[in-house]
Amino acid sequence: MPSLLRQIKEAPNPKQQYLLLTALNEVLTTISAPTTLTAPAVHGGAAPAAAAPPPQLSPADEEAALGLLLSSTESAQEECRMVIAECLGRLALLYPQQVLGELQGRLNDASQAMRSVVSRVAVFPVALLSHEVDEAPSRGGARC
Repeated sequence: MPSLLRQIKEAPNPKQQYLLLTALNEVLTTISAPTTLTAPAVHGGAAPAAAAPPPQLSPADEEAALGLLLSSTESAQEECRMVIAECLGRLALLYPQQVLGELQGRLNDASQAMRSVVSRVAVFPVALLSHEVDEAPSRGGARC
């Protein structure tokens, strides 16, 4: 993780920064998702086994990632800010007290880019939640 964070900080151009931020988002996605191991079933198929504990970020890595993401909002292009907001949303799911407290303090920041990113953070955890409407079959072929 420290290597990835360093590369993001030192990215020479916005395209490379975007790709590295996307990689960080994938790492955070992996950490925030429960891992299921597969074990061979009795009749030759694979059966799900117990969920393995997800990997964790060390407190130092969590703090470094949060600091880097917040400091990158000013220099980043719009596409990068979207990925930064998603990363912050995933971090908020993992470490709600630390991240949400920090984000709340930034809601009234003088920077429009910072306020924009902070306001977008709320979208990502909500979008990840499953709701009964999401699983209901459509009636009569109605489409949105």
